[in-house]
Amino acid sequence: MRVGSVDSSTTEMCITEMLNAWILATLVTLIYALLKLAEMHFLEKKMKPLKLLVRDIAFVFGASLAASYGYLYLKSPIDDFFTVLIADKGAPVNLEDATIFTDDPGF
Repeated sequence: MRVGSVDSSTTEMCITEMLNAWILATLVTLIYALLKLAEMHFLEKKMKPLKLLVRDIAFVFGASLAASYGYLYLKSPIDDFFTVLIADKGAPVNLEDATIFTDDPGF
């Protein structure tokens, strides 16, 4: 393999992650839009201007796209981090090692 070249499996994985992020962001945005329209129609009995509704929907789409892409992109490093933190989750806890300080501080 040449330096700087990317194999097809890595490219496909990146495309799949990005596609999943777009799908998730679209679903979240559609749910928000439906709930917002239902709220305006049934609860408020007054429709907001279309400009404000489109602005809110665009904010929700941008935020959900950034959050879902960040989560999907960083999922492996986050899992690796927590695996290191709780590597011995099945090990018994020695109560003598788990002491706490309950007296007045000396300072």
